Parts: sequence; structure tokens; C-alpha cells
Amino acid sequence: MRRRLQVWRSAGVAVAVVALWCATASADTVGGNFSGFQKIDKGVFDLGGETLLLFSSTSTPILDADDAEIGEASVSNLSTTIGVTPRYFLADNFALGLNVNFFLNSASNTTALNDKDPVETSSKDSGVLGYAMANYYLRLGNSFFFKPGAGVGGFFGSRSIPDPTDDAKIIQSGLSGFAARLDLGFVFYAGRSFNLKAGPDLIFKAGSETPAAEGDEEVKPKSFTTLEAAFTIGMGYSF
Repeated sequence: MRRRLQVWRSAGVAVAVVALWCATASADTVGGNFSGFQKIDKGVFDLGGETLLLFSSTSTPILDADDAEIGEASVSNLSTTIGVTPRYFLADNFALGLNVNFFLNSASNTTALNDKDPVETSSKDSGVLGYAMANYYLRLGNSFFFKPGAGVGGFFGSRSIPDPTDDAKIIQSGLSGFAARLDLGFVFYAGRSFNLKAGPDLIFKAGSETPAAEGDEEVKPKSFTTLEAAFTIGMGYSF
């Protein structure tokens, strides 16, 4: 009888220990005392992908000499950028990267006078845009970081404009110039390897448009500058 009691007592203790261990493991997993990742270590390599979508539309009334409205001018622009960024952490929370993007811009201008048919002009830009980037990761808590950064680089591509005198003809121009980027994004590390990125960006371009020459025709490049404020989303994988 004593042996049976001892056996039952031993079994009860074992069950209690297992139950206590399971409760502790469950609490650590669900409730968690885990405060998130504290930093990104020196030597980490991160491969990320990101995309940017920007749409703008503006309408302006056309006035005559007596300030009477005689029509409307509207401008719309759609910009899409898809890129990859290999990034290496030279020190804890400090990384250098190379951001390479493919961009596609579509713009249209419409002038509609009250007594005339609307006149529309459009253009499409495509090419490659790249920056050398530097970012510093500031921990906000619970695996969440603010990653301010800046980069400089350049772009090249082409612009296609329908010929206003011939619908079947496309006027081609080359695009090239300097680019700079201010990154004000955030990153959340969902695990040791996987992370999500999102946040605003400021992108500055200063370049020139050079129409394709026909025969011995001499063409002069046209300078332009643009400043875009956009929102970028992306993800990354760290090794």
C-alpha cells in the first residue's frame, strides 16, 4: 500500500512539473517577456526589395484678359518604381547599400477651351535609377526601428512623346542626370531573418533631355529638375 502511495505521489509530482513547464512555455510564447531585437549586428547582410507608386493630378482654370474662365488645363502623372537593395552592416545599426531601381513614369497634359476641342499631349519615361545609400537604425522598441538615410547616384533612360503632327510617329529622347534620395522610413523585424519596411521618401533629380537627332540635325539638351515626395513599401531578408 505504501509503495502504491509512493508511486502515485511520484506520478503526481511529475505531472505537476510537466504542467508547470508547459504553462511557463505557453506564457513565454503568447504573453511574452520578449522585448524585441535590440540592434542589428555588425556583419549582417540584408537583401531587400521595394516598390513605390505615386499619382498626382492638377487642374487649373484658363482665364482671359477679363479674368473670365474660358477653359481648363489639367496635368496628371503616374510614377512606378521597383527596385532591389543589397545592404551590409559595417557597424551595429549602421549600413551601406546599393539601391537599384527600374522606373516608369507616365504624364499627360490636357488643354480644353470652351469653344475648341481638347488638346492632349503625353509622355512616357522609363529607365534605371540608382543610389549609394547610408542608413542608421534607431531602435524604437519591440523590434521596430526608424532608419533615416541618404543616398546619391544617377539615372538614365528614355522619353517617348507622340508626334503632334503624325499620330504614327513617336519622338524619342534620352534622359540622364544626377539623383539624390532622403529615406525617412521604418523597419520591423518579424524574425531574425525577415523584415518589413515602409515610409516616406524625398527624391530629387537634376538632368537633361536630349532628343534623338535626325540626319545631320544638331539638337540641344533641355535641362530639368524634379522633386518628388513618395511612400515606399518593401521587405528584406537578412543573412
